[in-house]
Amino acid sequence: PNLMGTDAKEKALIEMWDRRVELMFMVQFATWFRNAHEMMAPLEVPQSAEAAAKGEKNAKRMAERFNAHLADHEFLAADRFSIADITLFITCGFCRVMKWAPHKEHENLGRWYDAMKARGFAG
Repeated sequence: PNLMGTDAKEKALIEMWDRRVELMFMVQFATWFRNAHEMMAPLEVPQSAEAAAKGEKNAKRMAERFNAHLADHEFLAADRFSIADITLFITCGFCRVMKWAPHKEHENLGRWYDAMKARGFAG
């Protein structure tokens, strides 16, 4: 299916939500990972506990926002399956490296995640 939108409004909504996932969730999670995971120590010199804590706090806050949004929506953007759903699904999976599963902490995010898995995505 078309994943990027069919008209200007749909394209804008999908782009907005996809960027929210990337910039407000994935980047925040990556900051936490890079600054707290021992595997990243040789690449993130020096690691910063302060940056890790801030990234963790921001990523978890965004997971709460996604959860609240998904209380009233089947999909993340434009009321249909889109690239934003794929980006969020992959990011939730990446969270495993920090032993965190946001979709297991938040009911609506969990329902959405299970629906994505039912579409054939590996979890």
